[in-house]
Amino acid sequence: MDDLSSARARLAAIILMGAGLLVAMPHMALSADPGSSESASKIDSVLRTSLCSERTPCELGLRRRAGRDDGGDPARRQVIQQIRLADAWDVRHRQYGECIPHEWWLVEVSGLGGRTSPQVVDRRKLVDLCVGDGSADGVTADSVVVQPDRFIQTSAGGSAWKWETRRIVELRPTRLLRTEHHTHWTLGPNQSRRRVDWQHLASRTDWFAPVCTDETASADEAPSIGEWYSFEAIPRISDAPKTALGSCAAVVDSAEDSDAVGTSQDYGTGYVVDGSPAKSDAGETDATFRALFTSENTLLVDLKDDDWQPSEEGRIPGRDSDHLQLVDGRRYHHMDRCVPPARQNTAWRVRRVGLNGSVDGKQAPEPGDAGVVEADAGDASSAPEAVRVETSRHSDPESPAGIERIRFEITFPEPPRAFTLVYHDADDGESVRRIATSRLVEGQPASLGRIQPLDKRRGRCRVREGRLDFVPSETTPTVPTD
Repeated sequence: MDDLSSARARLAAIILMGAGLLVAMPHMALSADPGSSESASKIDSVLRTSLCSERTPCELGLRRRAGRDDGGDPARRQVIQQIRLADAWDVRHRQYGECIPHEWWLVEVSGLGGRTSPQVVDRRKLVDLCVGDGSADGVTADSVVVQPDRFIQTSAGGSAWKWETRRIVELRPTRLLRTEHHTHWTLGPNQSRRRVDWQHLASRTDWFAPVCTDETASADEAPSIGEWYSFEAIPRISDAPKTALGSCAAVVDSAEDSDAVGTSQDYGTGYVVDGSPAKSDAGETDATFRALFTSENTLLVDLKDDDWQPSEEGRIPGRDSDHLQLVDGRRYHHMDRCVPPARQNTAWRVRRVGLNGSVDGKQAPEPGDAGVVEADAGDASSAPEAVRVETSRHSDPESPAGIERIRFEITFPEPPRAFTLVYHDADDGESVRRIATSRLVEGQPASLGRIQPLDKRRGRCRVREGRLDFVPSETTPTVPTD
C-alpha cells in the first residue's frame, strides 16, 4: 500500500470510530482493546479460545468496548466481539449466493492489567447472521453502534427490493428491546416499516402502495399517488388460558394516536378512526380493549368502558349503541404493485357484535346461519357462515368504580385473511367514537390489519397476578468450563 492509500485508510478509520460506527466487512478484522499490544494479544488469545473452541474455521473480527463490569472493577471489562465462521480462503472463493456466518458476542473478561492472565468469565451471544455478496435475500451489510448499556446492530441487503433490519439490545441485563424493519422497492414508491417493542409486545406497521388507475394499471412505470396504511397486529398464541388479558394482547384505547406515520415511536395503543380522542372523568382513557387470537379462528377480547350503551334485543347494533365490529377481507401488501381505489374495492365485510354477544342482531346463531354482509365478500360465492360469540362479565378492581370487563370469545368459520377489530363507542347515544387495531379507511381493504403469530424466541405469555402477560426472553449467559 503506498503512502497516499495508507493515509486515506487511516483517515477513514478515524472518521468511523469518531462517529461511533464500525462496519463489519467480510475481509476486515480489528482489535481495539485497552492496554498494550501485549495485553491485546493475550485478550485475542483468550477470546479465540473461548469463542472459537472446537469451531473451525473461526476468526476474530471487530471488537468494541462495552464498559466496565457493574462493580467498577478495573481488572474486569465487557467487550463486544464479532467472530466470523470462515477463513480467508472461504471468503475469497465463495460462490454467488453463499454467505459467511457472523456472530456478535458480549464477553466479560477478568484479569486485565494484573499479573494473572486474562480469562473469560461470562459470554452471551447477541446476534448471529450470515453476510453474503449481494444475492436478493442475503445480508450484504452489517454495522454496529455501541452506546452506554446499548448494542445497536443493523443488517441490510436485497436487490430490487432493499431491506434493513435494526436490533436494539440492552446489555445489562442482556435482552432484546426493539426491532425495526424497513423494506422499499427501488423501482417504485412501495415500502413498509415495522417496529416491535419486545418488552411490551407492542408493534406497528406502516406501509405504502400506490392506487391503481385506468392509466397506470397496465403502464410500464408504477403509479406514484397513494397513501400510507397503518396497523398494530393482533398477536396469536396457541392454547392460551382463558384468564384476563394483560400485555399478551393488542391494546387499543381512546387516546390520540400519532399522525407521524412511518416515524413515530408512539405505538401500542391502536387508532381512533372516528370521533375525537377522549379521557374519562377519572383520568383514565374512556374505552379500552385487549385482543388476542388463541388459534387461527378464535379471538378473545376484553372490553372496558365507563358508560355502557347496549342495543335493543333483536336489533342490529347501530350508531346509538356500543358494539364491536369485525372487519375482514382480502389481504393487500406493500409488495402489491398497486391497490384498487377505496369504495371501488368491495372485497371486505363487517359483522356487528352487541354487548350481549348477538351478531348482527341474532343471538347465538346456529351453525350454517348466514352473517350479514356489509359489502360483497369478493371471491365468496355466497353469504359467509355466521361467527359464533360467547360473552361473560367480570369485575375489575383496578378500574374506576362501576366499570366492569366484558369478555368476548369469538369463533370465525374460517381464519380471517386481513382483519381489523373496531369498538363503536356511543357514550351518550349520540356522540360516537370508534377505536381500532388499524387506521381503517372506509371501503378500502388495504387498510385492514393483520394477525401475527408470536415469535417464541422473543418471549412467552404467562399468567401473572391473574392476567396473561408477555414475559420477554433474556439472553442466558454461557460460562466457559475448563
